[in-house]
Amino acid sequence: MSFITSGFSDFVRSMVKDDFHSSDSDSENGQENHLSGNHGNVSRSAGIGRGVEAHATMSDEGDQQQRYFNGYDIQSLTKELEYYKSMFQELSENNSTMSEQLSLLQEENESLKSKINLTEQRYESQISQIMRLNEEISKSMQEKEQLESDVNFFKNLYDSMSTSSLPPAVAEEMRKKVESLSQECSQLQSENDSLKKKCEERDALVRENTERSDVGWD
Repeated sequence: MSFITSGFSDFVRSMVKDDFHSSDSDSENGQENHLSGNHGNVSRSAGIGRGVEAHATMSDEGDQQQRYFNGYDIQSLTKELEYYKSMFQELSENNSTMSEQLSLLQEENESLKSKINLTEQRYESQISQIMRLNEEISKSMQEKEQLESDVNFFKNLYDSMSTSSLPPAVAEEMRKKVESLSQECSQLQSENDSLKKKCEERDALVRENTERSDVGWD
């Protein structure tokens, strides 16, 4: 703006100066006045030309300044665009990384599901074995009770009878029967104890696996 104002002031001063010189020339000599008038017209034309040139120069410089400011805005917008582009690229990379981590977590989740299913199957198998062992124990206990009852019956019968009143073959047969029943009863007792021990071991194993699973989930 200061450049435009100074240019316009120069233009006005040049016009006034030319008019002043043309007036002085007219007062001295009429002939010269006519020539000076022509000279003044030429000076006015020259002054007007200079003003037009100054105005054109100011317009060119104004256009250059406008282009400069526009270029500055473009540079600023370009930098801002590059910033958002880099930010978008960083977010895209983070999204890709998070997608990979999510895939890994999904795979780990599927693996844990498989382990849980396998553990549940093992528990169900162990529970089935424990139930079967309990049934065997219960059956063995019933057989043991029956054998003990038979042993006691034959033993009481043998004791109540006099060996002298029985034929030797019958007495021997009864004795063998009692001994056989006693052995069977002892064998069943041993099997029953073994089944109890297995059942206790199974129970302890189930409890241990359950505690490990609870700790793992915690």
